[in-house]
Amino acid sequence: MNNEYAKKVEILLRMIPLVTEEGVFAVHGGSAINLFVRNLPRYSVDIDLTYIPLEDRTSSIAHITEHLKSVAEKAKKAFRGILFTDRAA
Repeated sequence: MNNEYAKKVEILLRMIPLVTEEGVFAVHGGSAINLFVRNLPRYSVDIDLTYIPLEDRTSSIAHITEHLKSVAEKAKKAFRGILFTDRAA
């Protein structure tokens, strides 16, 4: 495993608990399978999320935004020295 990939995996593993604390997201996709089910070669490291509550579109978007902002705030405290970019701004 190359060093850059290993660093990304380390960050992902530290992020997942921050995401799951919200209690509204399911983690899925290739990285989740790779880390928790079966070790498969990967070209990318990311977190695929599904918002679990069933709400109308407007409410879902508003609540997803709130929860992602909460995750971002926790991440800023957990990962001091890392620059975060708010793409929604």
